[in-house]
Amino acid sequence: MRKLTCRICLKIHTRHTNVNTPPLRGGNHTRSQQLRPVGVPCAREFTARRASFLLPLAQELPYSFIRESPRATIVSSHSVSFSQHIAHIELHKPPVNALDHDFVLELTGTARRLAARNDVWVVTITSSLPTFCAGADLKERAAMHPSRVGSTVRAIQRMVKAWFALPQPVIAGIRGAALGGGLEFALAADLIAVAEDAVLGFPEVTLGIIPAAGGTQLLSFRTSQSVATRWVLTGRRFSGREAYREGIADFVFPDDGFTASFDELVTSIAGHAPLALRQAKKALRGAHRATLDRRLTYERNCYTPLIRTEDRAEALRAFLEKRSPKWNGR
Repeated sequence: MRKLTCRICLKIHTRHTNVNTPPLRGGNHTRSQQLRPVGVPCAREFTARRASFLLPLAQELPYSFIRESPRATIVSSHSVSFSQHIAHIELHKPPVNALDHDFVLELTGTARRLAARNDVWVVTITSSLPTFCAGADLKERAAMHPSRVGSTVRAIQRMVKAWFALPQPVIAGIRGAALGGGLEFALAADLIAVAEDAVLGFPEVTLGIIPAAGGTQLLSFRTSQSVATRWVLTGRRFSGREAYREGIADFVFPDDGFTASFDELVTSIAGHAPLALRQAKKALRGAHRATLDRRLTYERNCYTPLIRTEDRAEALRAFLEKRSPKWNGR
């Protein structure tokens, strides 16, 4: 047995090593507490009857409610279902799957949970909405104090790194728009399939900033430096077919047959030896993963000076007012 202190109720409890032992002593704690990491909120903070599983999203971040069964997990921004050793992640945060604070934390938590599942051989990411992911929630950013922007960017980088580091092959299926942080999220996948009418791009320079969740680094992992430069500096949007032609996407499927073609691709890959898939990914990603932390830190350092600029503030105002920004170079 081990003693621990709950940081919520500040009471000392005994942690039993056998999950079949009686509930923890003190407060209104339940047996689910015996499975939680030391130093995080206990079950007293929640209504145990309304949640069957508490998910640690990150060591320094709060818990989120989820509902879980062997077949499906439901969180507020996306669902996770399991079939034939495939984990299907479906984004659903209307209207455009914008990456706000909670969405980022939930996606980080899902990646960390999937990493521990040996029964999952392949992971897919799709969207139930017409948009795959529109990137950062600009309304949230406009209301955010500049002092919080840096930590928000670090949180998105942690999310992208968590998906990049999954041991299972990850396949992203993009229909609609994948812009800014949404495209950075997709670039963490091993394979990207796009519909012909998909829209991809990095519009950050039109908003007074740069891609800061791995866009400048992950893009060059996939394609040439000249293509990455054109995608970032022009800030324009590219079609799915253009993305495939320039090496950003690995597969392009007709719009009306996208789902069937994507499912066929996933089933084919999931039919291979699961341990071989993991080791192949490990070998392929080894060099990139070893340098990713350093490269993301460099990218974030390039982004940081832009946080308090007048141009960035003007871009957010222009977005809310639905007009073109007026740059002054300050």
